[in-house]
Amino acid sequence: MSHLLALSAGAIGRSDDPGDAGGHRDRVDGVGCLAVMDQAVIDRYRARWIATNDHGVVVADADNLGELFELLDAMPAIRTTVQRVPAADDPIFVGLG
Repeated sequence: MSHLLALSAGAIGRSDDPGDAGGHRDRVDGVGCLAVMDQAVIDRYRARWIATNDHGVVVADADNLGELFELLDAMPAIRTTVQRVPAADDPIFVGLG
């Protein structure tokens, strides 16, 4: 099984921590984290924004980030990681750019 390995500047996520104002808030997490994306996810969601749960399961997808956040706001609050699946012709950078 092949995977896309990408160093991201961070992932946008939602926290359902009761200590957060309003029950959840957007946050940026994992600056410089290494993200692994399964090839099946890449093939199915290429060039789309996805939200995954703590187990890496895609719980929502959309063409743009605003639409994805609208979908997430309509769902019960869970912790998600939001990222864009690269298009086939997107440049891929490895290392410091």
